[in-house]
Parts: sequence; C-alpha cells; structure tokens
Amino acid sequence: GLMFWEAETEVIGTAGGEVSGTTSVNDSDINFGVGANFNVNKTFALRAEFERFHNISYESSAETPVSYLSVGVVVSF
Repeated sequence: GLMFWEAETEVIGTAGGEVSGTTSVNDSDINFGVGANFNVNKTFALRAEFERFHNISYESSAETPVSYLSVGVVVSF
C-alpha cells in the first residue's frame, strides 16, 4: 500500500540556552501488511494483523522502518 504521513517536532529550550522552534514534515512511503481472521462462531472472530512501514524519517538518508502488530476480537451482529 501507500501511506501518507505527517510529523511535527517542537523544541522548547536546551541545556546551553533558550532555543525554540517547530519542524514539520509531510511525506509518503510504501508499506505492506498481512492479516489472518479465525472465526470462533457466527458472532465472534479473532484477528491478527502485521504491517511494515519503510523509511519513516525527517531525512531521506536516514531510514527508520516501523513494524506494527495488532490482535483483536471481531463481534458481528
């Protein structure tokens, strides 16, 4: 898939003196994921998903991959 993201950093003071400012970045990156669903019965199911995001970074030279794992319960009415 394709992910659009935004990050913002705010600096308020440092050890050497007063410095403040805000940096904002908008970008897009390719991601992929896989998931599984196990039906317990007609009403309940268990779901697990794994997603991997590539190169989430303020600088294009610094790759920061992020992995995301979720486990959940699905209730159908």
